[in-house]
Amino acid sequence: MSLDKLKQSEVKTSNETQISPETKTSPEGQKVSDETREKLKTISSREFLKIPERDRLKHITKFQIDSSKISSWEVKEVDFSFTFDGRFNKELYLRTTAGQVLPKEVKEVKVWEEIYTRTWLKWEFYNSQNRRLTIHEDTKLQVTKLRDTKEISDIETKNITIFSDYKKENKDTQLNFDDLLKWAIDKGIDPKFAMFLFWDIVKDMPILSIDRQVKLEELLTTYHRIKNNFPNWNWNILEDTEERNNFVLSLLKETNENWKEKAKEYGIKEEQIEKYASRKKWIFVLDFDKIIGSNLSWLDFRPLASKYPNEASIKNNNPAWLTWNPTFANTLDAYGINYYKGTSRPSVEWWSYFGFTNMEEWLNAFNLLWDIKLNKMWDKTFGQFAQNWAVDFTPYRNTFWEHWNTRLKDLDPKTIDTIKSAQMRIESPGMHKELSKLWVVV
Repeated sequence: MSLDKLKQSEVKTSNETQISPETKTSPEGQKVSDETREKLKTISSREFLKIPERDRLKHITKFQIDSSKISSWEVKEVDFSFTFDGRFNKELYLRTTAGQVLPKEVKEVKVWEEIYTRTWLKWEFYNSQNRRLTIHEDTKLQVTKLRDTKEISDIETKNITIFSDYKKENKDTQLNFDDLLKWAIDKGIDPKFAMFLFWDIVKDMPILSIDRQVKLEELLTTYHRIKNNFPNWNWNILEDTEERNNFVLSLLKETNENWKEKAKEYGIKEEQIEKYASRKKWIFVLDFDKIIGSNLSWLDFRPLASKYPNEASIKNNNPAWLTWNPTFANTLDAYGINYYKGTSRPSVEWWSYFGFTNMEEWLNAFNLLWDIKLNKMWDKTFGQFAQNWAVDFTPYRNTFWEHWNTRLKDLDPKTIDTIKSAQMRIESPGMHKELSKLWVVV
């Protein structure tokens, strides 16, 4: 990451220019080589981040769009793809963010009629509900505002001032932390907090090495991804609140081996640390026509809500349409599963849906609810279970008619897992379609 001044070439618009009818939607870009396309089939996120920022976009967009065409308004619409010669690169899909691939000139974008804004040069993009934009296969993104050269210059000058002030405060130290400091400032992250969190992780890596730079980008991107799980938090890292502490604990646990000790250093009480440490992980590996999730915390389908206006599952990251219930909400609290009160159910029904910040939280809640229901209804038949679970149980009877009169305790685990997977397909066809694109379900 660099704080160098923007090149003197003038951006050909003001930062308020909107999408115009003349927008090029399918430009011919610089074609990537056959060798590169072959590598993209299996390239890891870490290897992808070794590609210079200005060159990344063309590798994951249809027509291989060059970043410079975005910065100059030559192209204002891009289609993303993570499928190369018919092979889908799941890891690259899950870990690549808009902030990693769009040039710093981009200030605002529109995806599925939703506006997302970037408030800092290397910031991720957030909507009015403080939800981060996630890129999906076939995402169509329109650039709606660019920063002009003056705005970029003003931000970079401010960044340099922040950097200089921090260096003055720490003038007696011999630590080579300049790159971490610059990364944090460009990402809009409090530099002191970034130093506390990440210095021990990168300090022994060779200065300015590509591996160190990639690690820094990974760590600071993780900051934004986990922040997405706390949309109501006010970003005040110094204020001792439960949301702040849970954010710090989440970030430390994912990035630091000695996360408990670091949390104590930050002033978080030991009982809260131990409570967080005792949270259960309910994700388990399934195969074939079942979920194969291992880390679905990267997966957030809410940006696709406008694509599926009639599916509450997309709006809430809730493919099983779990209904809000205060008692179950208390249970989720006890197990440390993050949720919120989601969109309202149809007027003829009560309550709202549960909303989840990502698919990992939903899957943990889903598995927990199944465990509770199975324990309560172990001697009931599957038909009785389905009628208790679903308002319209006909699809379950049609799909699993041979098990309809079988008691739950007589169903083998494989059959139960198959029913769980079918529940997503029956209740949320749009979500199932999107998950199928990722080979998360097949």
